[in-house]
Amino acid sequence: MLLGAVTLVFPHGRDQGSYAYAGWRLLHGELPYRDVFVFKPPGSVWVHSVAQALFGLDPVAIRLFDLVWVAATALAVGRLLQALGARFQAG
Repeated sequence: MLLGAVTLVFPHGRDQGSYAYAGWRLLHGELPYRDVFVFKPPGSVWVHSVAQALFGLDPVAIRLFDLVWVAATALAVGRLLQALGARFQAG
């Protein structure tokens, strides 16, 4: 988490800006592909929409969501390895 915190100050990348805009429009009841041009599968738009709903419209929203997701994934891998008989720290 500490090493990833540096990404909180990064602005949106080229694609992320497009996804963030489409996610914002999704929060206002519009749909990707019908109301907003999106050039990739809708998963990114939905993830940005959830991040904006949780953490606000600032670019830091997707970065915070990403850090939480990575931490949750690390915990899940650790628990899985622990269930398989390995030490939690091995995860």
